[in-house]
Amino acid sequence: MSSSPGWYPDPDGKGGQRYFDGTNWGPQAPAATAPPPQKKPLGCFKTVLGLVGIIILIGVIGNACGSDDDKSSSSSSSSSSSRSSAASATTTTPTGPKRPDATFAVAPDGAVTASFAIGDNLTEGLIKDGARFDTIDILKYAKLTYPNAPQVEVKGRFPMKNSYGNTSTDTVIDLVYLKSTIDQINFEGVDKDKIWEISDSGTVYPAFRP
Repeated sequence: MSSSPGWYPDPDGKGGQRYFDGTNWGPQAPAATAPPPQKKPLGCFKTVLGLVGIIILIGVIGNACGSDDDKSSSSSSSSSSSRSSAASATTTTPTGPKRPDATFAVAPDGAVTASFAIGDNLTEGLIKDGARFDTIDILKYAKLTYPNAPQVEVKGRFPMKNSYGNTSTDTVIDLVYLKSTIDQINFEGVDKDKIWEISDSGTVYPAFRP
């Protein structure tokens, strides 16, 4: 056969192509093979992304826990500080003497008059004892509150019934204690039965005398 040189289908029917130089057939050309497709590193990429996500998540959780711990520590410190301040204020704030249930009046010269209502009780003895204890409390308070008072007058009132059956609230105790006398009284050890006897002047209603 006559043909111009070139590549032609293999005349032996083996498939592929062979080169014909115009006279002779050359060897069969090797079949072209496509290069193997390159695998995309998708799996590794996903793995890397997963690891990065886990690391970020751990960091977020750690920060949140740290923030809660800081808040808890701050709250605890604030609470402790508040309690310490309150305790300090309680221990450092001076408290004055307990004021008895009496009305105090101060004259221009500094003399103090204390008036109180004698409480009723089951027996006459308990009424008298209560009045004596009230007198001690009044003198103690006056000494601490009015240390420069020249004298303290103690007046006790009590409902009294007269011979006609009429009741009126009368001053049954009216005693004056000079500053020099008050300064000598040991209020922790004074005998209540003697508190009216050591007054410098005044009167006690007969029903309240021993």
